[in-house]
Amino acid sequence: MNIALSTETAADLSPEKAAELDVHRIAYTIVMGEETVHDGERPIEDLYAFADRTGRLPRTSAINVNEFIDYFESLLKDHDCVIHISLSGGITSSTEHALEAAKKCSKPVYVIDSRVLSSGIALLVEYARILINKGLEPEKIAEMLNERKSHVQVSFVIETLEYLRKGGRCSALAAFAANALRIKPEIVMEDGVLHSGAKHRGPMKGVVKKYIENTLKNNSDIDPVLCYVTYSTAPKDVIDMAVDMCRNAGFKRVEVAQAGSTIGTHCGPHTLGILYFDDGPHE
Repeated sequence: MNIALSTETAADLSPEKAAELDVHRIAYTIVMGEETVHDGERPIEDLYAFADRTGRLPRTSAINVNEFIDYFESLLKDHDCVIHISLSGGITSSTEHALEAAKKCSKPVYVIDSRVLSSGIALLVEYARILINKGLEPEKIAEMLNERKSHVQVSFVIETLEYLRKGGRCSALAAFAANALRIKPEIVMEDGVLHSGAKHRGPMKGVVKKYIENTLKNNSDIDPVLCYVTYSTAPKDVIDMAVDMCRNAGFKRVEVAQAGSTIGTHCGPHTLGILYFDDGPHE
């Protein structure tokens, strides 16, 4: 069976990585004042410059039902079905729209609510590609993805809560308190939504080091096959340190990814996270 593997730009896959995995992507729309662009068309630094200049956060527009129908049907012209892995339905209506669109398509479309974001979705995409290449039926692939998605470890440490505050994902009081105390909080994804984790103080490089140490220590059943180090903006030495720490922890492959506009505009600059499966060794 000829299966189209699909996701969204919120998976933060580079064009090169998407081509390697043979995965199709539908883009979110980003609105910056009077300008509208698709996720991936402008570097994330431009969006931060807009926020600094105007005091306003670029807005992310959900993908609507008709956009999904057109997109899925374009894939179904050359494929028997589509397996689509979406951004968590806990933080976007796009997943609900994708599910609705799937009911109206001419051939089967299996929509997987990842319950995660960013490279957490990319991990599921990589797993899906392995299952497709094995020749499994799409129903079985969808079942295995739904079984494994709860084992994706997604967390990151951020320099400021201002972007989450402007995006409506934390209170103004929490952001003020964190900034006043110079706290750099961890944000953890659980059950499809974002929660506050440990709180750190000090220079960002030291904060990232402590965050990675604690995260890896608290996960005793890590799948060492693959880890993503994903960031919005970060100095090269901080990224290199994070990669080295993950390799020293036993990960066989460490991928580095930069967050795109959909994710990056909400977490803000100087954000970095490590993402991996925590369900023990797999192929």
